[in-house]
Amino acid sequence: MGLFQFALRRPWFCTSILLLLSLVFAWALPRISVDSSPASWLPSELEGLAEYERFGDFFGDDTLIFVIFEETAFELDDYRASWNLFLQEVGAFPEIESVVAPFQDEEGSGVGSGGLGFNPLRRILLHEEKGIAGAALSVSGEIADEDRGALIRKLEEFLGVQEELGPIRLAGSDVITQDLDEGSKSTLGKLSPLVFATMAFFLWMATRQWRIVLCGFVIVGCVGLWSIGLLVHAGQSLNLVVAVIPAILAIISIAQMMHLVSRFQCLPIEEGDVAAQKSSLSVRREWWGQAIAETWQPCLLSVLTTVAGFLALAFSEIPPTRNLGLFSAFGVLMAFVLIFFWMPTMLALSSRVHPRPHTSLFWTRRVAEGFNFRLRQQKVWIVLMALIFAALSVMGLLKIKPESYVLSFFPEEHRVPMNFHFTEQNLTGLTPFEVVIEGSGEEVLRSETLESLRAVVNEVHEKEPLLSNVVSPFLVSKERGGELHLVENVELLLGSLREHSEVPEELRAYLWNDGERVLLRTTLLTTTGSSDACHAFVNRVEPLLDEQFSRALQTRVTGAATLLVHGQVLLLETQIQSFLLALVVVTLIIACTFRSLKQVFASLLANVLPILFTLGVMGWAEIPLNTATVTVAGIALGLVVDDTIHLLHHYGALRRKGCERIVSMSDTLYFVGKPVFITSLSVALGFVFFAFSPFRPTLFFGLLIALTAMAAMICDLLVLPVVMQWNSKELER
Repeated sequence: MGLFQFALRRPWFCTSILLLLSLVFAWALPRISVDSSPASWLPSELEGLAEYERFGDFFGDDTLIFVIFEETAFELDDYRASWNLFLQEVGAFPEIESVVAPFQDEEGSGVGSGGLGFNPLRRILLHEEKGIAGAALSVSGEIADEDRGALIRKLEEFLGVQEELGPIRLAGSDVITQDLDEGSKSTLGKLSPLVFATMAFFLWMATRQWRIVLCGFVIVGCVGLWSIGLLVHAGQSLNLVVAVIPAILAIISIAQMMHLVSRFQCLPIEEGDVAAQKSSLSVRREWWGQAIAETWQPCLLSVLTTVAGFLALAFSEIPPTRNLGLFSAFGVLMAFVLIFFWMPTMLALSSRVHPRPHTSLFWTRRVAEGFNFRLRQQKVWIVLMALIFAALSVMGLLKIKPESYVLSFFPEEHRVPMNFHFTEQNLTGLTPFEVVIEGSGEEVLRSETLESLRAVVNEVHEKEPLLSNVVSPFLVSKERGGELHLVENVELLLGSLREHSEVPEELRAYLWNDGERVLLRTTLLTTTGSSDACHAFVNRVEPLLDEQFSRALQTRVTGAATLLVHGQVLLLETQIQSFLLALVVVTLIIACTFRSLKQVFASLLANVLPILFTLGVMGWAEIPLNTATVTVAGIALGLVVDDTIHLLHHYGALRRKGCERIVSMSDTLYFVGKPVFITSLSVALGFVFFAFSPFRPTLFFGLLIALTAMAAMICDLLVLPVVMQWNSKELER
């Protein structure tokens, strides 16, 4: 209590520290960057990452930006001239390494004779019957991942003035990255203020004190600023997951404030004494000191459990999830410091903020005692219903799948899914899987090897609906979607390649030869599917490669898409690890604090049931585990245990004073039940506003946490009291 008393008497010193820290962290904000690129979501030790980096060393980046043109008219000279000019101008962008398009000569400088040359990608970028054409833009390897969004914006501005070429669409992974970047900025700039305002309104409705609301605004703003500022100082970028940190901290901060403010306003002081003493600064500081003394321990325990829930995410291998855990934990600790060290010292300066006698017309002591009596009467039914819900939740839990379908992140009317669906239905798939064959020149550059490759690709094309097109300089189809054949004069071409180790420039994107080892690349372009579908696709292609090729050749499937598939495998592991770690730490905190097996069991029951219920809802509602929902269980456990701790702390204090169990629980429900109801409702309401997010993972994350908060409140006010009084033989009063 010495530190609290020290702070209570030095309001301007505490405010100066607050301002100084705010300036330090605000200084970093101009350097904030947004990066939602696939690379930013992958762990550095991910399976297949080294292989993909090796692939990039040989063939460069396999991600492309597709510019799709509708209503083309290549039979018109004016249109061809405009097409030629477009290719020249976009190819001159310093960020663009190369441009591949139909009716393009080998230098990309204009309209060719209609031949497709050596570049096999041109063959699939024209659908003459539908009048649809595309240009594939390869991005320079010197462009940083976080700068790709700026390139997309630049292209959009450039394409906006190409009216003579007809309707134009953009597609590709970089387009998704750009829209995720914009969504991250929108979440930080729009969702967070909306949650701030909602929590401030809720705080005013609970306290009717605008000074308390003002302090709440300052605390929420500071913890959000400090957490994002620390994120920038640590060299991390903003993304869709990290952007929700200020909103989450606002909800948690206001919930913490409610316990201290509620206890302050309900101090057992007569109304006449309040009127006589509120003008004295020393008396007001004594009031706040008394409220702090009665609440700081359970609030600190609540903070530690919440921090444990977030820090459990810090062990995730997925960088955004790890950052969410680390910087949210920091924000929660800072919120506790501000609430207990800065807020009381400022509010004590005002004589208008003072205790108010407990005059609730609804939640009176008699009502609390009657409520507790009904709980004991219906204890069997309450436990039975809890068991039924638990069984149903376990059934739903078994249905959960770790799956991520990036197009489902956006609303159906959003341009990303619309452009992707249009392109994949009319021109080509947009998700590349790279098949690499490696061996000596004598083994790779043989017609038998290419025949084996053709057999594999044709079998995959026949059996896999996901496969849209195949890009290879040695394979060609006589008609769109038809069977693939070897190109004409393939023996002559292979002989030339065996004799000369230097690969012609037009083949370097697909063939690498250093005189000893040869790598042959074939790109399988698939329609954009879920991670589960892509994982199954890779698992079916790899055995076919092993069957067709001799051991003298190494075959593998790589590419950015395969890395995302491997990343999804980590999601379920992350969910399990973070939840179990948080559960162990929270249990240890409660056990060390209350030193009662019965209270530990009651707290676990009251907090595991809501988590289980939420996971069950995810399974029954077919909500998959993805980069956002994977964090629900660990975070929710750290949040919902807060009210349990306040109930058990008050109940344990009364029991240590010698009060009977029934009397102790009735008194606990009377004094703590209302704050538990208010804080749970405020947490749920705050997370419900995540439904306004333009991205579905964020929407589901908020709604699931809100659902958990309400389920936890029911368990805290129904299941917990029943368990704590189960064998009570005391007489009714």
